[in-house]
Amino acid sequence: MASSAPRSPRRSRERPSAPPRVKRESVDRYLSAIHEMSFTVGPDTPDAGHPVSLVRLSERLGVSDASAWEMLRRLDGAGYVRHERRVVLTQAGVEHAGRVLRARRIIGRFLVETLDYSAAEAHDEAEALAGTATPRMVEMMHLRCGRPERDPDGWPIDPEQARREGASLTTVAAAAPGDRLVLRRLDRAPLAAIATEHEPLTRPGVVLAVVDRPPVAAADDPPSTRVAIDGRSTVLPGRLASALHAAPAS
Repeated sequence: MASSAPRSPRRSRERPSAPPRVKRESVDRYLSAIHEMSFTVGPDTPDAGHPVSLVRLSERLGVSDASAWEMLRRLDGAGYVRHERRVVLTQAGVEHAGRVLRARRIIGRFLVETLDYSAAEAHDEAEALAGTATPRMVEMMHLRCGRPERDPDGWPIDPEQARREGASLTTVAAAAPGDRLVLRRLDRAPLAAIATEHEPLTRPGVVLAVVDRPPVAAADDPPSTRVAIDGRSTVLPGRLASALHAAPAS
């Protein structure tokens, strides 16, 4: 009995293919990092996001400039980014990064609600799992949690909503002394770790008042911010204050 001819693999007509010889996890990691750096808080963020420098991207990912440059060259060839002096996501890149971030946020929420992970643990695990979870698995996790709108760090599950929301937010580091703010979300990615004493202060919904900015310990340290929460004063390191996205408290 003659065997039937092997079927040719299915190709998507809508999405660009990943660069050859590059793992999906690497593509996901780069595009999601560029997305997070491009769409910052504040009303001045362009519709296409801010261009990202190679140096800042390699610092965030913990890779060499040479490695980042080579990966960006491949992503440019695949149609995900435009890379000249700086990096800008194409529409295909924005959509791919959005799918990755949505999956991570759903997985993170699932881990916190069903397996009692902390928000920090869930963030790291979700980043590792998002590349292997199928779309059906992600949707089942979302359904199991009751289709929440936000992840444990306060980010909207919907990436487009997160981008729109960013226009009305500021960072604690950029707020003026005397401002009263309510924390909306935490950009955990650039933080290697959050000190134990600061962990309760980073939860969405915390209301704080900006007091002042103490002198920095060294010339290259980002300015810290002194805040008051429930009448108690605490100093937030500069990196942490920059990672806290907040809205004016009513």
